[in-house]
Amino acid sequence: MSYSPDGFSIITGSADRTICIWNAITGDLQDKLIGHTDRVNSVSYSPNGKFIVSGSSDTTVRVWQVITGSQVLLLKGHSDSVLSVSYSPDGSRILSAGGDNNVRIWDEYTGELLLKLKGNSNYFICASYSQDGSRIIAGTVGRRVRIWNANTGEILQPLKRNITSISCSPDGHHFVTGSDDKTMRIWKDSKLKKKINCKKYILFIYY
Repeated sequence: MSYSPDGFSIITGSADRTICIWNAITGDLQDKLIGHTDRVNSVSYSPNGKFIVSGSSDTTVRVWQVITGSQVLLLKGHSDSVLSVSYSPDGSRILSAGGDNNVRIWDEYTGELLLKLKGNSNYFICASYSQDGSRIIAGTVGRRVRIWNANTGEILQPLKRNITSISCSPDGHHFVTGSDDKTMRIWKDSKLKKKINCKKYILFIYY
């Protein structure tokens, strides 16, 4: 699920292979995007709100134009389900991660693969850019957080935690993680600053 930058629309991906655009005020369905051949696991608006990126269990990443509802890019390269997609803060790059233990960075305009970041034996379930675009933070099912330099692909810091969701602060130095151990953790430059106990599993989290 993702809000549009102006806050007036919400997009959702679902097991019926569609992407739905909803009016955030009335709840009315505005459009339905069809093209994936398996469940849609992750969706995100571009920073300018003109495009939507989606990741699916059909192993593809697709880019859609909001105003027409048409597919403008089909990105292939993952060998397993794509579980997380997002844009870089400037909108020039697309980030995808998933079941093949890889994080991939694509050019938003051409669809060219720019960088491939290899994980360990555990698949990635969430990934995000820092708000300044300098780092990529990803969480795996194997209780690890990996942080890379977004330009070089250098691993900056591996962290051992049960991660289900990640979100970065606007200053680019803090990020918050949600976990299946019913905790939320706030980090600054890879150092744990605060741990918050919750009553249930954390599935989604936003700064």
